[in-house]
Amino acid sequence: MPVLQVNLNDHADIEAGIAILQSRRASGVPVAQQPAADRQRTLAEAMAIMKTKKIWKFLSRVATLDDPDFSLPELGALLGLSTNKVCSLKAILAKPEQRLGLQFLEAAPHAAVDVAGNPRYRMPGAIRQAIREA
Repeated sequence: MPVLQVNLNDHADIEAGIAILQSRRASGVPVAQQPAADRQRTLAEAMAIMKTKKIWKFLSRVATLDDPDFSLPELGALLGLSTNKVCSLKAILAKPEQRLGLQFLEAAPHAAVDVAGNPRYRMPGAIRQAIREA
């Protein structure tokens, strides 16, 4: 883990240290490695960004589902969309997930699969709650 050394007696050094820390946070330090207060703010900021995207309608529909785990074909059936459309939407989510350091749909625990052998996914509780509140 990198260490930032700052001379607390030098005001310019303190300001430089703060600037370094702010740039690291803005450059994409993974959300899981940030303190809880920063994660909450980052999650709120991410939801504000995503709310402006067309994919938001899809995310909000997934967040309101009662089913905790689903494969992509099952998700398509629940939302009234084709499996191809759901797969495309999941692929479209990859870029904002990477940019925001979040995962909107994660693999279900214990390598769960549906009857056809498709992997199951779930929306993490914190993401689901943030989408519902946005």
